[in-house]
Amino acid sequence: MRILKREKNAVTLKVDNNDDLWVLSHIVKKGDIISGKTTRKIEYESEKERKPVFIKIEVEKVEYAGNLRISGIVINELEDVSKGEHHTFNVEPGSTITIEKEWKKYEVERLMRAVKDTEKPNVLLVAMEPGSAVFGLLSRKGVKIVGEINIDIPGKRYQREQEKRINEFYSKVKATLKQLKDIYNVKHTVIGTLSAHKPTVEKELGAKVVTVSHVGKNALFEMVKQGAIDRVVKEERLKKEIELVEEVFKRISKNGLIAYGDDVQEAVWYGAVDTLIVTDKFISNDRDKAERMMRMVEEKGGKVEIISSDNDYGSQVDGIGGIAALLRFRLS
Repeated sequence: MRILKREKNAVTLKVDNNDDLWVLSHIVKKGDIISGKTTRKIEYESEKERKPVFIKIEVEKVEYAGNLRISGIVINELEDVSKGEHHTFNVEPGSTITIEKEWKKYEVERLMRAVKDTEKPNVLLVAMEPGSAVFGLLSRKGVKIVGEINIDIPGKRYQREQEKRINEFYSKVKATLKQLKDIYNVKHTVIGTLSAHKPTVEKELGAKVVTVSHVGKNALFEMVKQGAIDRVVKEERLKKEIELVEEVFKRISKNGLIAYGDDVQEAVWYGAVDTLIVTDKFISNDRDKAERMMRMVEEKGGKVEIISSDNDYGSQVDGIGGIAALLRFRLS
């Protein structure tokens, strides 16, 4: 999330990703003022057409279930839209909106955390072929080269030396990956290589690899342009959700440090929650309760993970109440 303009009680910001939508769903409340450019169906004689307009609404309802809808009453007078009419902003990555409200301290802190997260590089890119690897960090400012490895690989005539150099190369790649992840605290890694090398790279690194048509630095920019990063990030997010859900049911089966359903509220109250896992369906059904518990968990140093109800794993959590908590200690 990026702040474009800040005045006394008004903040104009740009949404960068789906995590920002979740943050906004916990900041925007009934009675707040939201404004921005949008489109609206305008009737001309017997025909209707969508026209770009700048609308300001007083918020009546905020809905978050994977996407963000902010509905309210229009409060600015427009040529084709009257005060008092209803309008809904569909906020998505790329949207720009202005929020006017009496800001609470925790709301400002949550907003600024989202801004700082955006400024951090969150994807480590690696473009490689046997003997050559280029490492880049992707942030909203672009791609920054942060490392290179080059090792001469002899031909098949020198098989023993070739195997030695290849092993040396992959060892250096693994060590550099670990080092850069630790230094920059990146969330995701995307590796790209030519199609001929893809099976070998996947086997050696034990990671999913995308296909590129270039080598070196140009391959890093190709990965960004072709949308490979978005696909990998989504897959990694799903993988993380699966791991969380599997951990929940593993602890349930072993009577471990776990609470779910109605028991979660007590665990939150006592500060016993290390990680709170909530489905977007649970949030949609009981927003006030969900927000209250999520805020308390964060205030007590815990983490909050929202998972989608649109896959089988999220549905399993919905089946036990839509909410679960990995605990720090057992409740008596």
